[in-house]
Amino acid sequence: MARTLPTPPHPPRLDDLTPVDLLDNGGLDADPHDLDAARVAASGGEFDVVEVRSCRLRSGTLAGSSWRRTSWADVELVGVDAANVSAVEGIFHRVAWTQSRLTGVSMPGATLQDVRFTGCVLDLASLRFARLTRVVFDSCRMVGADLAGARLIDVRFERCDLGEAQFHEARHTRTLLDSCELLGLKGVEGLRGATVTTDRMADLAEQLASAMGIRLIDPTEA
Repeated sequence: MARTLPTPPHPPRLDDLTPVDLLDNGGLDADPHDLDAARVAASGGEFDVVEVRSCRLRSGTLAGSSWRRTSWADVELVGVDAANVSAVEGIFHRVAWTQSRLTGVSMPGATLQDVRFTGCVLDLASLRFARLTRVVFDSCRMVGADLAGARLIDVRFERCDLGEAQFHEARHTRTLLDSCELLGLKGVEGLRGATVTTDRMADLAEQLASAMGIRLIDPTEA
């Protein structure tokens, strides 16, 4: 029997980390690995061909930083401000974000594999044409997030606010939207092939009717 529910992501592999008080721009430029940083300070930094491996970042900011041709593997980020980070075509493998702010994060064309977002803010996040494999968004706010043209394989949205999110021309294999807010969702045709729990189907009624050319009226108007 074919699987219909997403396969969960694999967690980061974090063993024998070296504690550090602060990981700043200079430390990030040096391909950081095997570090447990109490705070990261890289607001507005620019990083090119950097590999972040086996690191735990427990607070601080990456806000407004730019990452070009970079990869992150086995990384855990807790309470980190990553608003307006740019990571075009970045590679993220076994990465876990928890209680972090990623408002306006830009990851078009990125590759996310075995990634989990828990209790994060991803309003206006751009994942256009990204490839997501075994990714979970759990209790995240994603108002206006853009997943147009994205390829989603084994992706789960749990208790997320996807109001006004964009799914135009997204492609799905075992994508599940579980108890998510879907009011104002755009590009509803881009949910073809996804699974949506029945408690939120009413949120999609107007968009689905519009996509099919059906006009909805109140019974008193008939």
